[in-house]
Order: sequence, then C-alpha cells, then structure tokens
Amino acid sequence: MVLSKIALSLPLLAGLAFANPVPDWNDWSNTGSTTTPVKSSTTTMATATTTTTTSVSHATTTANGHWGWGADSSSNTMSTTKATTTSAGGKVSSASSGQWGWGAGDSSNTMSTTKATTTSAGGKVSSASSGQWGWGGGDSSSIKSTTTSTKAAASSTSITKSSSSSTSSVTKTSTTSTKAAVSSTSITKSSSSTTSSVSKTSTTSVDWVNKYTATAPADVLAAQATAKSSSPTSHVPGKAFDRFVVIWLENTDYNMSVADPNLAWLAQQGITLSNYFGVTHPSEPNYVAAVSGDNYGIDNDDFIQIPANVSTIVDLLEDKGISWAEYQEDMPYAGFEGVGYVNQQTQANDYVRKHNPLVIHNSCADSERRLSQMKNLTAFYDDLKADKLPQWMFVTPNMTSDGHDTSVTVAGAWTRNFLEPLLKDSRFMKNTMVLVHFDENHTYTIQNRVLGILLGDAVPTSLAGTTDSNFYDHYSEISTVEANWDLHTLGRWDAGANVFDVVGKKTGDKIRDWPAVTGSQYSVYLNTSFAGAFSDKITPREPIPAPNITMVHNGRSVLPSIVKAWSGASVGTYYKDTVEIPDGAHPPQKWY
Repeated sequence: MVLSKIALSLPLLAGLAFANPVPDWNDWSNTGSTTTPVKSSTTTMATATTTTTTSVSHATTTANGHWGWGADSSSNTMSTTKATTTSAGGKVSSASSGQWGWGAGDSSNTMSTTKATTTSAGGKVSSASSGQWGWGGGDSSSIKSTTTSTKAAASSTSITKSSSSSTSSVTKTSTTSTKAAVSSTSITKSSSSTTSSVSKTSTTSVDWVNKYTATAPADVLAAQATAKSSSPTSHVPGKAFDRFVVIWLENTDYNMSVADPNLAWLAQQGITLSNYFGVTHPSEPNYVAAVSGDNYGIDNDDFIQIPANVSTIVDLLEDKGISWAEYQEDMPYAGFEGVGYVNQQTQANDYVRKHNPLVIHNSCADSERRLSQMKNLTAFYDDLKADKLPQWMFVTPNMTSDGHDTSVTVAGAWTRNFLEPLLKDSRFMKNTMVLVHFDENHTYTIQNRVLGILLGDAVPTSLAGTTDSNFYDHYSEISTVEANWDLHTLGRWDAGANVFDVVGKKTGDKIRDWPAVTGSQYSVYLNTSFAGAFSDKITPREPIPAPNITMVHNGRSVLPSIVKAWSGASVGTYYKDTVEIPDGAHPPQKWY
C-alpha cells in the first residue's frame, strides 16, 4: 500500500455544460483505438495488413539512453534496446531486423505512424519537414517518445504506412521521472480498429491522457483557474434502484470494521454483507477490478495507464443514457490525472490516483468530457444543492478520511457524518442504494474478507439491520448495476459475479455459492495477484486478455462496441460465466 512517488503531469477538466439528460455518448465511445506509452522495456506489436506510401524524417542526433533505430523487415516488432550512440538516428547496433527505432525530436513529440521499406540498419527515411520523429521498421503503432532532443533533419529513403492494423499499449510507471519512463508494456491487437494517420508537428491532437499530470503547487494552482467540470443528469428507472452510490474505505479487517460504532450504526440502517471480499492486494487492483471487471495481475500501487480498448462500467452506463460522476475528496481540480496531491499545510497524503479507477483507464482519461465528470468532493455538494446529482456515483474519501493513513475509527466517523444527513435529504434519496465497503483487509496473510453495507431508501425497511451472508466481491458492484438497469456486460469477471440478493430478487438473478471461499474448510484467500500485464512480482507477464465476447448471463450480453473492438483479437480470453475468480494461488487455467 505504499504510495507511488511519481509526479507525472496531466489533464485538467471540469465545467462544460452538457445537455440534459446525458449527451450523445457515441461521440466518445471506445472502439479499440490505439494508446500511447512513452518508453517500454517489454513490447510486442501487432502486424499490419495493408500499406500505402509516404515519407518522414529521421533524427540527426540523440542523447545516450534515447531509443535508437532498428532495421526494416516483415517481423514488425519494436526495439526495446536503448541507443548508446550519438550518431545520426541513434541507431541500435544490435537490433534484429524488423524492429522499430527511435530518433530524437522536438517539444511537440510528434511521431510518424509509418515504417521504412529499406533493409539497411535503421531504415532511415527522407523527404519530410525538420522536427519530426524518425522510424525503423515495424507496424502502425502510434507509440512516441516523450524525450526531446535535437530536431530531426531530412534524409533519404521512402517509407510505407500501415493502414489497417490495431495496437493497444499498457503503460505503467514506477519511477519519479517527469518523463514517465515505462517499466512494462504489453500490446494487444484488435483487427477491427484502425491505425492513426501520419501526424505533423503543427497538427498534433490533444493528449488528454498525459497533458496535466503536474503536481507542483504552482502548476496545480494555474490549472485550477481554468479547470472545467460537468454535471450531466438523467432519469432512467431501474428494477431495484434509480441511483447507485458506492463509498470506498481502506484497509481494515472485517472483525475490526464491524466493531466500529459508527459503521455499526450504518449497518443498522440497512444490510450487512458478511461475506464480501476484495479480489487481491494492494489497493489499486481492487479499485481497477470494480470498474472494468479484472485486476490484470496488478500487484502494486504504481502509476498505471490501462489501454483505451479496455472498457469500463462508464461505457455500459453511457450506452443506456445513465449519468455518472466520481467525487474524490481533495482532488485538486476536476480531471486531474497526477499521481497524487498532498495537503499543502500539513503535507499529509490527500488525493491519490490509485484510488481513482476511472482515470487509470485510458478509455476514460482520453476524453475531455469524461475527465470533466471526475470531480472534487466539494462538487458533490454543489450538485446536491442544484439537484443535479447523477444516477451512478463513485465516492472516495481522502487518505485520512478513508482510514488508510489513520484508523477505522476515523473512517467510520467520516462515513457516518457524510451519509447521515443525506439519508434524510430528498435530493439524494431518490430510490437510492448506497454501498459502503472497504477495498481490502489489513492482514494480508488471512482471507481478504471486508465489511460491506447496503443502505438507502431503495433497501426495504423490513431488511434494516439484517445480514446477507452470500458470497460477493468487487465484481458484484458491476454486476448489480448491470442487472438493475439491464445493461450489457464487459465480458470479464463482471458477467458471472453474484448480484446483491436484494436486487437479484427483482432482476431474476440467482445467487451462486463458492464454498472454497465461504465454507468452513475454505481454501481460497483472494489475497494475492496472478501474473498479468502489470505484475511486478510474478513473471512472465501475460497480455491483457480479450473479453469473452460470446458470454451471456441471465440475458445480458457483452456490449456491442466491445464485441466489435475485440472480434478477431490475437490474444485469447479466460473469462467464464462463474463466480469463481483467479488469484495468485489459483491463476487463470485456460486461455481459449
């Protein structure tokens, strides 16, 4: 649970006056487009299928440690070797034929999406304006370096542009470099997406994923002055509730949390979920799992960017016109994407990116509009006052309030103080269901069981003070929302997860038990991660799996845009219609 010390810089956003109800979401839908890392130590690439001709320039100089050139052939892989020369192009002397190479560039960080046709080392290119990035051989990925150096000068060689391949990159950083050095990269392929076109320095589009990550007080203050936020609203009736609010608390064993008097008071207002489980340790993978249906092997709290072709619950909500927002206590401004922000008086940890799952997913972070709906908790009270609260809300207290840096006593008091007035407020209580739970337990060597509480006016008064002992985990948070509004699924572990029984009784979803977790002779702890795209402790890493696009549960099929994006993907899937999920001791057994 160590806070990553990175200070990357990133997009602000907040205040656009979007139409009511929810705007036309199709303009921002995720269709499996490419995403952009900066450097990688491990990279695989997809193969291009068609080509056209164009040209681009190469770098004249590059500093040691910048990416260098490979040579061109049909293997279409990217070099992971850093340049050790300062000669033109910074060629990689030992790179295999067909690898991508890097030159140097200017501050615009523009990079061509083409590959060289020559077979000479480096596959250098020509006939383009000075200042563009250079290429070796490879495919159509839009990966670019953020390292700046001497502007490129034209050289001579034709190149070929791939026009119908697809790539998506996994970006994870674990250093303090403002250049965002990437420690691991996996790339998956979706045959239905298209590549980006050759870009020129003067026409580079806004990189919302990385534009405003600066965490220095002066940078944050400047961004706050122009930050935008938006508050779209809607009213889509659900089968069991019309509004869903989840509040995340931190790192407390089940027995400690049920003994807290304030949490006990909240439990008396609703239903105690006595067999609710986190899916691994530490915090970040649990938050990620709760919005996109897998933790992808994350076993750290690093700065991570999950590719844009990985969809989230936001895609499902927007498909049905259901409004949503995140409210993050002490987030310095709406759309902030930095690794964290500390209290400027006490220097205590306040907002942290690892507790903001939507910003971790590039499918959300690469949209100005979606960033504008990730807001400070103060915006919650503004929206409440204006009667503009959305139908789906994700609420995260700061690192003091959630108990992470303090105790369950602090977390319980904060949660009761936040909720008690709202439970009497008609602007909040509109057939509302509130889920309060912890992300993970504190003792890593025991089962990862945590307290969950369901309350609100959508919970029948006859169930106040009762206990539901069925098995649930963070994926139930997604499946319950899917069942209530009859949404599509993500095709991952969300599809088969148990729906909360109070909701399932109205949606027709049946509870399935998992005795290996809930039985007296339990053998599954859910306290470690399996090898995945973002694993630090387990190797070799696996790519991000494709969703199971044919899976249907209780009539709910996978979102059509996800099916389109992943049809024909070169990677397999391991998702099944089951409540039994993998962990480090029981990794996914079958890829198909």
